[in-house]
Amino acid sequence: MSSIEKSIISNLEVDIESINFGVPELNKLFKTLDQDTQKKIIKYPHKEIQINILKGISDPEIEELYKNLSDKMKKQVDTIGLRDKYSILKKLLEEKKKQAEEKGPRTPSGTLPLYSPHSPSGTPPPPPT
Repeated sequence: MSSIEKSIISNLEVDIESINFGVPELNKLFKTLDQDTQKKIIKYPHKEIQINILKGISDPEIEELYKNLSDKMKKQVDTIGLRDKYSILKKLLEEKKKQAEEKGPRTPSGTLPLYSPHSPSGTPPPPPT
């Protein structure tokens, strides 16, 4: 084994208990993860990347989005690194929210409401002719 490989391995064998992300919730989450996931996270050299991964793991909206992905999409997302996985899921979530905002408010029947209480004058629009 080369000295470079030994250096990489020793860097990965960091004492898990000594890792501190600066946020107690993230520290607690990290310690609850399986060792394989912990190693995947600490292999990233920058603390900011590690923190972003942990935030992605702890985000219930991202978790819900992932659960609702098709099996094919899950397999694709699971084959990439954790940093990219949570970056992609975050972008998908943002796109989903943006699309929901563009559609605007809907009534239960799926049609646009005739009266918006937030209209500038506070009065309903004129009836259609």
